[in-house]
Amino acid sequence: MATTTTLLALRQEVLRRLWPGRLPLLEDTTAVGTTTTFTIGDAIFSSGDANAYDGVFVYVAEAVASGPAIGEVSRVTRGGYAASTGVFTVSPAFTAAVQSGTDLQFHYGIRPDEILQAVNRTQNGLFLPAYLPLSLADDGNMEDDNVTSWAAVGTPTTRVKTTTVGQVYTGIRALSLATDATAEGATSNNIDVTEDENLLISVALSVPTGSFQVVLYNVTAAANIRTVDTIDEPAWTEVRFTEPVPDNCEQVAIRILSDTATSTGYVGWVSVLSQDRRVYPVPGEIADATDIEHPPIWYLPVGSASEDTDSYMLSSFMLEAHPGGRILQDYRGSVSQRVEVGRVSAPLFLKFRRGLPDLSADTDTTEAPSDLVVEGALADLTANLGERTKDASLLSAVASHKRNYLRLLDQYGLGKPLVRIRSQRRRTIGGNSW
Repeated sequence: MATTTTLLALRQEVLRRLWPGRLPLLEDTTAVGTTTTFTIGDAIFSSGDANAYDGVFVYVAEAVASGPAIGEVSRVTRGGYAASTGVFTVSPAFTAAVQSGTDLQFHYGIRPDEILQAVNRTQNGLFLPAYLPLSLADDGNMEDDNVTSWAAVGTPTTRVKTTTVGQVYTGIRALSLATDATAEGATSNNIDVTEDENLLISVALSVPTGSFQVVLYNVTAAANIRTVDTIDEPAWTEVRFTEPVPDNCEQVAIRILSDTATSTGYVGWVSVLSQDRRVYPVPGEIADATDIEHPPIWYLPVGSASEDTDSYMLSSFMLEAHPGGRILQDYRGSVSQRVEVGRVSAPLFLKFRRGLPDLSADTDTTEAPSDLVVEGALADLTANLGERTKDASLLSAVASHKRNYLRLLDQYGLGKPLVRIRSQRRRTIGGNSW
């Protein structure tokens, strides 16, 4: 799993870089205070000016005992610094008395929410490479944060999405199942099919306890079409097979069911493709076709055989570029984008760049490199603060932070590709002219 950085850590590094050597900056209180006072021992300075910190924002970065909550903000009052004791007076009052050992952040000339906004503006410009399987099954890539598309079969004890390291093979989530009886688990939503078309089924499974089966189910006739039994490997395993749709079958579903009473398993994806179809919907997680990279489509070669029929070691082969394939766009259409894949002979994946979500709580994390996010936030903050204060040193720092940000962006390869249009010429990308 990628290394992550908390919003709190990003805040602190931005403050250190924005105000190097400034004290107090990131401090622990050294005595019990009140709702309007606190003590910073390191701020004791016999020759200090009472007005030295007028208007400075103070942000609570840690909740201690019965003290104020994380995220509360106040400001040092005019003349609110007692240099001889290190006591600060603030307004408005915190919701509770400040306790000893409370982490406080001092913000000079900027509000704490401005750092948050700068971090999120940087986040919004970053796109991380990712792969998602194509599937006719709703939420076949398991990216939804719910199990709405995976109804219970029987009464499994657990049927949830997991993000835990080791329980997810690709993407950000997997389906977690636990059972206490046989034939329990989950089923996909119904999938419309045509008689005699050939379906390619691929399911990624990890089974630490007990065993599971994968069932291609005839919804129309309420009967199993094909069953792959006894998948019991903790190591990630792919169940893969092809099967024609039987006569008079209009809908199918994929079921993941327990073979033994006590079973625990994780489902990385459920890919249902048709060897007779060439066009598929683009996964909803891909907001815009411009997020899709070139080549857009990759296929998974079949791995080394596992111990069960129609099961293969998932990690024994790497994705390879799929010949052909393009993105079809119609932004005014009811379906704005589809993917054209050509011949289907293996599970297919779309390579794209996944945008990063906004951060809000200090405990929220980002997968983006912390130095990149910090430089981007600093470029944003110094530009705004420099314009506001007309501080020449801040204005000169803007260009430096921008250069560092662009250098790191190129180094990590996380920027969204841009299409440049030259006069009298158009560049064609993925079969579309721009």
